[in-house]
Amino acid sequence: MPRALSAIFGGVMIGWGITILYIADNYTRNAQRYLTIALLAWFVTDSIGSLMNSLEYNIILNLGFLIPGLIILYWPNLRGQPLED
Repeated sequence: MPRALSAIFGGVMIGWGITILYIADNYTRNAQRYLTIALLAWFVTDSIGSLMNSLEYNIILNLGFLIPGLIILYWPNLRGQPLED
């Protein structure tokens, strides 16, 4: 079973990586909005699951991904670079 899960999740991560590369090359306000929603949806879902399973420390780890992720998403805005619509 662990090999099967590794194969499945490995494929998902490769697909996710290719998707992120595409979005990075075509970064617009709309892409920024959807990536923000995706990042926050992951954080809330994963954190609730962590709380339900008494894994509070995982929320701190999640914050370690959430905060840099939001900084990266909004870096062009912070530098004053307008995004296309």
